[in-house]
Amino acid sequence: MHTLFSKRSTIILFFLILIVFFIARMFPSTGIVLGVIFLIFGLVTSIYMAVKKHREDYLHGKVSLSVAIRNIALEITAILLAMILAALLGRTLAEIGTRHIDNALLQFIAGVGIGLSVGMIVGLLIKRASSHLVKT
Repeated sequence: MHTLFSKRSTIILFFLILIVFFIARMFPSTGIVLGVIFLIFGLVTSIYMAVKKHREDYLHGKVSLSVAIRNIALEITAILLAMILAALLGRTLAEIGTRHIDNALLQFIAGVGIGLSVGMIVGLLIKRASSHLVKT
């Protein structure tokens, strides 16, 4: 059972995001609450994984305590920066990209696609930049 979820976690999370988007489209007040819950869950999970990774490095003696704490702080800062930049850039570019689309459904799908693409690109750029700062 655990293997099934670990192998298909990306697909499951992608469809979960789509479900949250469609619920937000149909029921705006409920969608906002679900979106915030999903966002907080993703942030907490990312922070937990960063702490777990650097804690294991510290326990195995690969890095000192001060280096582990610094790496955790840098990685959490990078996660927050990536989320903020992805949200701001994604929203701006989605507005620009969907401005001239008349059909609401097509505008929604194009906006989600642009937002996800911008989010992935920003995440990769932040990951590449932070990998130079975090030593393992």
